[in-house]
Amino acid sequence: MSNNQPTIYMNQNTSSGLLIAVTVIVVLLIVAVIILGVYSSKITNKLQKASRHIPRTRTSQVEYTITQTDIDNGYSIVPITWHRPWEHTHYTSVFSIVNANPVTLSLSPGNSNNYTHIGFDAIVEFTGPQPQILQSINHIAITSDISSTTPISVSGLYSISIYIASHNNGLNTQAVQTYISYTDASGSGVQTFGFPVIGQIAGSGVGPLNSQNFNLPLYCIAGSNITITTGFVTYGTDTPIGGSFTYDFSSQISNYIIGLQSPIAGDQFIVNAISIEI
Repeated sequence: MSNNQPTIYMNQNTSSGLLIAVTVIVVLLIVAVIILGVYSSKITNKLQKASRHIPRTRTSQVEYTITQTDIDNGYSIVPITWHRPWEHTHYTSVFSIVNANPVTLSLSPGNSNNYTHIGFDAIVEFTGPQPQILQSINHIAITSDISSTTPISVSGLYSISIYIASHNNGLNTQAVQTYISYTDASGSGVQTFGFPVIGQIAGSGVGPLNSQNFNLPLYCIAGSNITITTGFVTYGTDTPIGGSFTYDFSSQISNYIIGLQSPIAGDQFIVNAISIEI
């Protein structure tokens, strides 16, 4: 009894085609893996670069007690230590001051010195009460009278500084006098004073310039004015004259900010510092 099932033959061409197809598929898979690896590497590098460009920071807060040596020097050197050390010193920093006790100390940030990977030295300066300049005028080589009025909003002690100098191109019988008007603590009315309280300069005198300087404290009430004027007179009198000569005049009115006080040994403050990698 014979077997009638068909016999399947695979010729050489069919076998070669299948091998080529498999090889092509493998090559394509390898190329795809390589491309994916390269693309993934680029993405990783970009992410790493981006992370490196995000500035890192460090912070620190130090409470400091002022010593007598600090008082003698006029400043404190406060060592600042970062909560986590840097690997390098490529960073910049700023710091601020918070009063702890008492709350009205007059302090200001100074320089930053001695940078290391663990911190730096913050210089805190003792500034003391600072004058507040309300008015400042400067006239050089003028030949006319002047007048300046400064409103006073807070009752208190004010300091007036005046400089006046002649160019000596007038006569020795001529002079310029300065007058100051203000309302004192009594509030009874405007007070005015001039020569001989604050003197005068002559139209002609000894030397290239004859000059005078005045520093006057005045207690002035709120809601009033301090007015400074000049006038040409006969020398040694209050008699006005029509003639004039060349002179310079400068004045400044200031007071002190209320509430601030200079530090003493034992006072405390807090330094808040931050650093940014550069």
